[in-house]
Amino acid sequence: MKSVALWGEKPAEEDGEEQSVNALCFNPDGSQLLAAVGARILVYDTAEGILRSALSGHGDVVNTLSYATDGTRFASGGADKLVVIWTHELQGMLKYAHDSSVQCVTYHPTSHLLASCSNADFGLWSPEQKNVTKTKLTGRITCCAWSADGQLLAFGLYNGQVHIRDKEGNEKLKFDRSDAVNSPVWNVSWCPTRDDELLLAAVDWGQKLTLYQATGAKQTGKERKLGFDPCSVNWLVKDQYKQESHAEYIIIGGSNKECTIYSREGFKLGTVCTQDAWVWCCCAKPDGSAVAIGTTNGFIGMYDVKFGVVHGIHKDRYAYRDNMTDVIVHHLTTDQKVKVKCRELVRKIATYKTTLAIQTLDKILIYEAPGDVPHDMKYKTTFKINKNIECSSMIVTSSYIITCQDKRLHCFNFSGEEIRVWQMDSPIRYLKLVGGPSDYESVLIGLKNGGVYQVFVNNPFPQFLAKQAGVIYCVDMNVNRTKVAIIDDSLTLYVYNVRTKELLYQESNAQTVAWNIYFPDMLAFSGDGRINIKVADFPVYRQNYQGLIVGFNGCTIYLLHLFAMSGITVPVTDAVYRYIGKKQLDNAYRLACLGETSKTWETVGHACLEQSQFNLAKKCFSRIRDIKYLNLLSNYEDATKRGESKMNIYLGDYYAYNGRFQDAARNYQHGGAPERAMTMFSDLRMFDQAKEYMVAGDMDQQKLLNKQAEWAITMNEQRRAAELYIAANDFQKAIDLAGKNKWADLLASITSKLDKAQVDLLRRCARYFVEMKQYTYAADVYEKMGDIKSLLDMRIILSQWDEVFVLVRRYPTYASDAYYNYGQYLAEHDRFVDAQRAFHKAGRVNEARNVLQALTNNAVNETRFNDAGYYNWLLSKEYLTALSETLNDDLRADLFKRYHRCSLLADLYYAYQYIYEYTTEPFVDTPPLILFNIARFI
Repeated sequence: MKSVALWGEKPAEEDGEEQSVNALCFNPDGSQLLAAVGARILVYDTAEGILRSALSGHGDVVNTLSYATDGTRFASGGADKLVVIWTHELQGMLKYAHDSSVQCVTYHPTSHLLASCSNADFGLWSPEQKNVTKTKLTGRITCCAWSADGQLLAFGLYNGQVHIRDKEGNEKLKFDRSDAVNSPVWNVSWCPTRDDELLLAAVDWGQKLTLYQATGAKQTGKERKLGFDPCSVNWLVKDQYKQESHAEYIIIGGSNKECTIYSREGFKLGTVCTQDAWVWCCCAKPDGSAVAIGTTNGFIGMYDVKFGVVHGIHKDRYAYRDNMTDVIVHHLTTDQKVKVKCRELVRKIATYKTTLAIQTLDKILIYEAPGDVPHDMKYKTTFKINKNIECSSMIVTSSYIITCQDKRLHCFNFSGEEIRVWQMDSPIRYLKLVGGPSDYESVLIGLKNGGVYQVFVNNPFPQFLAKQAGVIYCVDMNVNRTKVAIIDDSLTLYVYNVRTKELLYQESNAQTVAWNIYFPDMLAFSGDGRINIKVADFPVYRQNYQGLIVGFNGCTIYLLHLFAMSGITVPVTDAVYRYIGKKQLDNAYRLACLGETSKTWETVGHACLEQSQFNLAKKCFSRIRDIKYLNLLSNYEDATKRGESKMNIYLGDYYAYNGRFQDAARNYQHGGAPERAMTMFSDLRMFDQAKEYMVAGDMDQQKLLNKQAEWAITMNEQRRAAELYIAANDFQKAIDLAGKNKWADLLASITSKLDKAQVDLLRRCARYFVEMKQYTYAADVYEKMGDIKSLLDMRIILSQWDEVFVLVRRYPTYASDAYYNYGQYLAEHDRFVDAQRAFHKAGRVNEARNVLQALTNNAVNETRFNDAGYYNWLLSKEYLTALSETLNDDLRADLFKRYHRCSLLADLYYAYQYIYEYTTEPFVDTPPLILFNIARFI
């Protein structure tokens, strides 16, 4: 912590007497400082410390001041028993009186309600009311203060008590203190941040600081002994420095002639200023950027209070000071945070792996987190060095504490014993732990005279690295200890080879530098509002970011801007591609391992394959789970184990997978496998190129034509496909395409090319011709096959009976089938007599008799008795003919019965026709006598 005097003034004395500064307050925006000096109120410009005005409104000493939160008015109270309300334009508005000297006034934080206290009572006044409501207390009031939410009003009494009342003046709490009679409460102040604790700080002339928690009506922590009589207490809130919790501090002025800063828990942190007289009052600027003090000899001063960054980082563990007395360890990768409470001022912090070292005022505490769990953040105290070691910086290793003071480095073990001292020839300006094996770690040293050295904890002799012309600002060494980066006071970055001391390159506008902890040829440096990434000898990549680089882990740069740590992910894709362009594939792979996209990994993998670095290629494609190329590499490995590997063929496969087909074909041909090129181009429908490699390899043209035909089908060029199938002698596919598309001419062309022995194909053609009703073509096919039965069947199905009987005459063996089908056709068309004759010609007697029997039954059912008689007569002749041709006695007897019955039925039906007509027709010409005789016959 540092404080810088911004300005100070001792106002001119009145009547030649030295006057005390009794009260101070800022207006809400911090542009004005009001000071109660004697009976005057002095108004200062805070930026320049210029006295703007001196107000006279009191007849005696002004004891207290308070500004309204909205900045429109302020109040003053004095020994003349008056409270005066002033406008922000420094004009008096109104006044009211108490019965005794006014000790304090304070404005409500959210309204114009004003609390004013005299020795014996307090009053609450607001613009809405004419009278001031006053309430007496049991003791003399010395001070008062509103809580941040405006719900509670605290009073400090001369009898040592602290009273808490609500905004209506009703008592809520009362704190009785030990040794209260001898400990007058001289000032109270509420913590200005609104939280659940409602923390009240009270100082008394028993030389104690006490913190009260109003919500729990209890004292928090112990009373802190101050060692002096406090005259003023206030809170300093440094919002711009807040990282984890409330950055709240207590400022106290008193008889020790100092303004002192304490932590929220009451631990002393440092001194703002030291004066020649008591510091009677002190207050913080509303934005926390400065502290104003007033002394009993009339001095008014303004001080800028700065809290420096105390932190340490190693890889992804960053430790920083919080609220001056705590340490927070932030795991930057997992974003875990853990707080280590020290309860006293933290002066230095160092971290290394899982070890954390914290230096306080009189000791060094060493903490350790479990190393067997990667992200465990449970730190436990392992060692304590009870020594007040003055140092400007501190480093911790696995077993040692290293401190720096001026020209010396001191090495202590964890028991506090000094192990080694390194004496340098110039003051040390920069230290950097670069790690190493346990108990063999090394430290980089940058000196004021420009020297850069490296020391090992087990070696008493520093090793020279480089010499610059100016003061060293920053030093770092790469992960494999071959290069060192140095920044001097010219803000120039120099990179040297550690072994040869050769200057490799330099860059301007550099403030801090860090090597990547995983990749030895990449560093980052910050300066001029940008971060810069340098890889090998490639051009610098820049991004606009504010901050100082404190670490470079993989693709993440850790930046400290003001008091905030942030991780910035930077791309390294450009450097990866540049390594590929230089054929440095090992470096490209290692750089990509820091974190790259699938596209970049694919590019690196392809580059490795082209350079025949198959192991690297396999690692690349494994990263992105590219099964296609992993299978290719696996096949190559298997072939290599069998002794069958041909580099050209596998490169050809790679180029084919990658779409570089001409390169693939050339490699196939050089590898003695032109058929692979022909197959590839065929699959790609690049048939002209396929033909080139077909000739080269004396391959079967039919396979190519088939591929070409399949592509034509895909493109819906089916006739072209059929012609290609014909050219490839794949007649079955050609026939199917022609048949489905009803291309009779093409199908006829195919049949002309077929041999009569290709029966299945010819029959397929004939079937399609029939479906297309191209019977002439079908007939030609059947005749070419010599399949007269199929031809006859076709004619029968088509009822082309003339053609059927022409065939029967040529081929009598098919007569029976022909006449049988013809008989069925005639029967279906009600030509039963002709059908009966056809059945006879077909030698189908039973079918002929069945037809006649069916005709007889139909005639009877339809009362056509003449026809029934005729059909029975025909049946009788059928039976008679069969009787003459049968020698079996039993069968002859049965046939004779059938003959006699049918002959009789023929006569009866014939005769009955006349009777039926006489009974159903209105007019008949048959004489009655004939009818009578017919009836007798029946």
